[in-house]
Amino acid sequence: MTVLAEIGMRFRNWTGTDDLVFTWGDRDAACISFTMPDKDVTLMPTYEDAQVGPIVVTVVGGRGGGRSYPLEKVKVSALPPEAGMRFKEWTASRDNISFDNPNDATTTLLIPRFVADDSITVTANYEDTTSVVTKAPEAKDRTFDGSAYELVSAGEATGGTMNYALGKDMATVPETGWSTSVPT
Repeated sequence: MTVLAEIGMRFRNWTGTDDLVFTWGDRDAACISFTMPDKDVTLMPTYEDAQVGPIVVTVVGGRGGGRSYPLEKVKVSALPPEAGMRFKEWTASRDNISFDNPNDATTTLLIPRFVADDSITVTANYEDTTSVVTKAPEAKDRTFDGSAYELVSAGEATGGTMNYALGKDMATVPETGWSTSVPT
């Protein structure tokens, strides 16, 4: 069972039959489910005035926020990441905050109808982009027999992808020809 409050009001709780066994939610949840007993049940939703004052939106690791009102959209932008980092996602101090796209560095969030303590904190989260070679490729000892074969065994990397290129010698890094395929 779900109730929706009128504009300017918010759901407070359910009143009525006291001995209900809730299977989802409780008397303070707007959405509930309960096991129907072998008797008549009375449930009445109660409401109270919704918050009408401003809500302070604090942005950590970005710009935007300020004072907003319920059901307004607020634009937030992540600060440029530090070297070796990239923007990952936006998170909020409350579960009922919805972002248009939490994975975009610039997005908007919707201020909910009610915020308990008149404040919301949203945080721009970043992740490390550093790659580490965990197993270096090794040269294969082969004698040319006229057919193509892998020149090295595959290497492994975490946080990135292993790339290969043929060079002219051990000291010179190739400028072109890089690929994720092991050279043959």
